[in-house]
Amino acid sequence: MILGGNFCHTHFHMSYFMLSVNSMNLKGFVLAAGFGSRLMPLTKYCPKPLLSFMGRPLIFYLLDQFGEHGIQEVGVNAHHLSQQIDLELKKHYLADNIHLLVEEGKILGTGGAFQSFEKWREKSDLLVMNGDIFHTFQLEKIIKQHYSQNTAATLVLKDVPHPGETPVWVKEGKVVAIQKDFVDGAQPCGFTCIHLISNNSLSQLVKDKTECIIEHYKNEINRQKDIGAYIEKNILWYDIGSPKKFWQAHYEVLNSLVVNNSPTNINMKSIKENNRIKYYDNHNKVSPLLIAKDSAVVNDKASLKGFSFISQKTHIPEGVEIESSIILPGTKLERNEKIKNLIVTPQTRTLII
Repeated sequence: MILGGNFCHTHFHMSYFMLSVNSMNLKGFVLAAGFGSRLMPLTKYCPKPLLSFMGRPLIFYLLDQFGEHGIQEVGVNAHHLSQQIDLELKKHYLADNIHLLVEEGKILGTGGAFQSFEKWREKSDLLVMNGDIFHTFQLEKIIKQHYSQNTAATLVLKDVPHPGETPVWVKEGKVVAIQKDFVDGAQPCGFTCIHLISNNSLSQLVKDKTECIIEHYKNEINRQKDIGAYIEKNILWYDIGSPKKFWQAHYEVLNSLVVNNSPTNINMKSIKENNRIKYYDNHNKVSPLLIAKDSAVVNDKASLKGFSFISQKTHIPEGVEIESSIILPGTKLERNEKIKNLIVTPQTRTLII
């Protein structure tokens, strides 16, 4: 795998913690088979895990986090536009590190995906992340908590539930229910789509042929199995599930970089290294914008206003005005174009709503 923003093949730096991870028989897993329907038309041409976020495909941030923590083998399932995912992974990561399995025909559920990887897994535990999220959780802490508590699984949670989604109820550090109805004495939380599943629990999932991972966790709770809850405050976490969420994630991550110009998180460091922050002054109201280093060509007579994001391999000619928009890689705008509240690709213009 690669680490940070260096697009080259490399070996992992093995710290003491990384060595201990290897002894835990732990592998990584990225769920990357979804269609990204809510992000259409962006995902008509690009699978959601490959969408450029702050200059890099979303999935690269996840893979680098695995690598940083010594998790050298990662499974990735794919379906929609799987050839693109295969090509990008082969281009930037060591083949021995990534095991890609393409789901042919009908797409499998979140539970079915694990069944397909049972042989590759070799009775290892899995640290799982959805391929359409960006986060700054510290994986080391999640792993340490899971193995110290010896639970069937550990769910990584936000300390408040997500609007419109079923809450995960936590009591004394354990998940006690996943349901809409109130649970007395328990805290409602939101699932981040990050979880560590032990071998025995995965084997039970395969035996039951459960297609949905949430249903599996409900079954485990009913079987009196302990499901740990990991909650960390003051972190960034985004589900890139819609144009509005995609924009909001850009907006908040940029604000975070403005506040903390010396980040320590591997993902935030990568964003800072690959981009430069500039500022737009509108009647003494200063707002930031982000421009990819080196490969973004911006004409001096173009107008870039606050909270705009200019990716690599883009061309912004004379007279263009951009405001509160995201210009994704490969885009070449026409002279004097006016871009406002849009996500722009070479093929599409998507309104941020």
